[in-house]
Amino acid sequence: MNWLKPGPLWITLLMPPAAPVAASEWHVAPPASYAPLPEAVTSFGAAVAGDWLYIYGGHKGKRHAYTSNEVSGSCRRLNLQDGFTWETLPSDVPAQSPGLVAHRGWIYRIGGMAARNPAGAPHDLHSHATVSRLHPGDSRWEALPSMPEARSSHDAAVLGDTLYLVGGWRLRGAGVAPVWHETALALDLSRTGATWRTLPQPFKRRGLCLAPHGGQLWCLGGMTDGDSPSLAVDVLDVTTGMWRRGPDLPPGRLKGFGASACSLEGRLYVSGMSGTVWRLNTRGRNREKRVKQCGIRWNSPEINWLRQKKRRSKHSPLAGAISRAAKRLKRVRGAGAANAGRYRGPGFGRSPAAAVRHTRCTRAGGGRPRRGGTGRPR
Repeated sequence: MNWLKPGPLWITLLMPPAAPVAASEWHVAPPASYAPLPEAVTSFGAAVAGDWLYIYGGHKGKRHAYTSNEVSGSCRRLNLQDGFTWETLPSDVPAQSPGLVAHRGWIYRIGGMAARNPAGAPHDLHSHATVSRLHPGDSRWEALPSMPEARSSHDAAVLGDTLYLVGGWRLRGAGVAPVWHETALALDLSRTGATWRTLPQPFKRRGLCLAPHGGQLWCLGGMTDGDSPSLAVDVLDVTTGMWRRGPDLPPGRLKGFGASACSLEGRLYVSGMSGTVWRLNTRGRNREKRVKQCGIRWNSPEINWLRQKKRRSKHSPLAGAISRAAKRLKRVRGAGAANAGRYRGPGFGRSPAAAVRHTRCTRAGGGRPRRGGTGRPR
């Protein structure tokens, strides 16, 4: 397995559509562009539920300059059908880099980080252990069982009815070193009163991304406890609890730190800071496919066009010439020495490549190739 490069990403978030649309149904085309965020934030949580994109929290200040009034606790959603309608929802605790997931009509906020220091004072950063959920029609967030330990800079994903948290660290305030988490967490959302389960985690990384894919949980990229960006991919089999290594991410700016990933129609996609979208290649071919910069979105025809183009490439003129030349060579070589002495058609006595060049030249009206098998017309 390796990674294919379909093309650049023109939107920041990498999210699967809420539900696929049958090819026979009429549907409204997605908008060509989306309205900007109501306020400029980074390191926020995001999730898609139905026709809405939800965002929560984030940092409103300058990079690596944190104050208590620059961490957002706002929750908003964007209508993906018209592309420009933002709605404000009830707020909760201020949080930067929280986990945000959607499941069965609910939006779940898990952990995150907030600064407690005023402007001009040394940073006093603390991770949250709180977990809450919101139904879009409700007026307040509902508290859920807190995590065993505070956690931020992690990622969250739902597989089946289970919420998984992987990676991250625990910030403990000014002058105290952070604790890197060595375990993952799981919570059964289908059971009332369920508690968190601890799972082994064979790495220490934060700023990674999670994506359920093929019944497994894929953990991609991030930053190691040595403050080095990582291209590592680790895959958790949630049935057996066993981990395995996946194919490393392609190199790029800051490698795999701050990436986002999703699974769409059985294919795994990931995008990093460069904005380039990569697709996991499960067919074992080590080559890239680039789609021209046409504003790819996950429910638009461009992705289907990419797949169709790849299928049609099997029937390209060159592929057809190679196939016909191979069939001629097989017939000639299987005819025996007697027949081979009489046969002088295209492909006789030549390598497959030379036979293809001969066929293309003669069909183009250029005559037979020069001596030496260069394939150029006279």
